Amino acid sequence: MKTAIIYYSKSGRTKKVIDKFNLDKFRIPEEIPNENYDLYLFFCPTYGDEELPLPMEDFLINLKLKNKKYCVCELGNYYGYDDYEFGAYKLIKFMLNKLNW
Repeated sequence: MKTAIIYYSKSGRTKKVIDKFNLDKFRIPEEIPNENYDLYLFFCPTYGDEELPLPMEDFLINLKLKNKKYCVCELGNYYGYDDYEFGAYKLIKFMLNKLNW
């Protein structure tokens, strides 16, 4: 299965995590992956309550690929929340589901 990592990293912490993988990597917004992959792994920090970094949000809004498989790894802390669905996963899932991912 051909796998690509799509990530955004402002401070460099997310990049440190993805550098441990020996996979094709695409940093948003500089690099855009093509459709030649079977699985896309999204690595994204979470800002506040249900906020994506703007470059990742723009990428997802303009994404044209359809019918792909994906997995989301969000990086961040949720101190004080009983429900962990306040972050990047919920938003990325919503946007990709519109494309039949």
